[in-house]
Amino acid sequence: MRDSFTVVRCLRHSRHTGIGTPADFPSAGFAITGNASAEIAQGADWAGIVLTDIDVIGRIVQRSWFLRNTESGLHRFLRLGYHNTTGPSLGALGESRTMFRPNGGPWTHIVTNREQWAPLPSAEALTQEVSVQDATWYLGLTPDDPYVIQESDYWTKWLIRAQYTFADNQTNKAHGLYGIAVDGTAFGAWWVVNQKDAFFGGPLHIDLMVDGIAYNKQSTRSPNITNGFDRTFGPQFLYFNHGQNTSLQDLLADAELLADPEWNSAFYDEIAPNVAGYVPSSARGSFTAYVQLPPVAQEPTVVLSANGVHFQVHDLQRSTITLSTPTAYQYWGSISSEGHIAITRVKAGTYRLTCFAAGIFGDFVLDNVVVRAGEETRVSVVWTPESAGKELWRLGVPDKSSGEFRNGNERDETHPNRPAKYRIYSGAWDFPTQFPEGVNFTIGESREGVDWFFIGGH
Repeated sequence: MRDSFTVVRCLRHSRHTGIGTPADFPSAGFAITGNASAEIAQGADWAGIVLTDIDVIGRIVQRSWFLRNTESGLHRFLRLGYHNTTGPSLGALGESRTMFRPNGGPWTHIVTNREQWAPLPSAEALTQEVSVQDATWYLGLTPDDPYVIQESDYWTKWLIRAQYTFADNQTNKAHGLYGIAVDGTAFGAWWVVNQKDAFFGGPLHIDLMVDGIAYNKQSTRSPNITNGFDRTFGPQFLYFNHGQNTSLQDLLADAELLADPEWNSAFYDEIAPNVAGYVPSSARGSFTAYVQLPPVAQEPTVVLSANGVHFQVHDLQRSTITLSTPTAYQYWGSISSEGHIAITRVKAGTYRLTCFAAGIFGDFVLDNVVVRAGEETRVSVVWTPESAGKELWRLGVPDKSSGEFRNGNERDETHPNRPAKYRIYSGAWDFPTQFPEGVNFTIGESREGVDWFFIGGH
């Protein structure tokens, strides 16, 4: 499924035009000038192109793509910079995205992850759609449409609090498009997120993955873009695979095998001189820790992030980070049942260590964790949960979500795909019908999954 002709066949089927993959910046902090300089780079078994846009106020947008012999995909980097000693702040970084935007082709399904996928709505369904809110449409006028049959009567990118039906958090390994050509060949086009350390927001940050376009996307209100900001996102790999009558799940699983920071690290070191801002292996170390966990901790996770700042912080202006050089990277991993965690390829620097787990109020935090290039940093800690005294009662589960409540993680059993209800337009779950007298919840008697609506404020 990884022969060198796959990328050509997928692009041909998609009638995809232009060099690499288009990028845009809806928040307007950065822009493509239209007169980028181009540099060609090549090695024994690879070639690449680097396009650099620098506008009159010192904003830099540098887009890089590399092809390697025997690999069916494009390696992609995006560098954003701002160098102007007298210019104003550009505001928050906002949204930047690189897209695989096919124009036709065999694509029939959009895929967020192994659990969340669906057929694309047909042209007829979209023609008869009824708008119900921003970027959300009712498709129930075409009840025989495959999307309506399998997924929902509602086609939506937006969900409550700016999440999306086809969104995922930054633990996502691969997402993209799937389809079958007339000869029975199944094709997949996947953004493989093999390195995430230059992103912001940690493992819980949620963003749109796919909606007919496959996105490689960073959307955040931090950091503030001031003189000296310069950050390179990537690499990520736009991977094409195929197989005769191969299932969506099998092609996705094949793509997910590449979502490993160790994969192709030697190749990335080789091309590093052509990618400004990429951190090579020589500037990275490793981190291991033993965490004595609270007895009731479930799904414990460790995060390394900006020192002195919560990993989900949205406003670095309030932090101790020097805003002109926001160089902190982020890493995370699951803690084993024995309390061990190992993270490789960590950029040298000083980090905050955060531990969080379902079932535990609050986080464990340790600042000033130093990782040095070529060395292993070892940490051993005891996590004692926060407490304000004897707990009298509890409503819900402390797990940084509201999925345990009604219409949250609960599955929609009326559609074969059984999507989690929180992913579907909330109007599909009529609050006045489900709670005609409003919420009446009795501690110790009522059930969160039945008697409390998953969206607060009701």
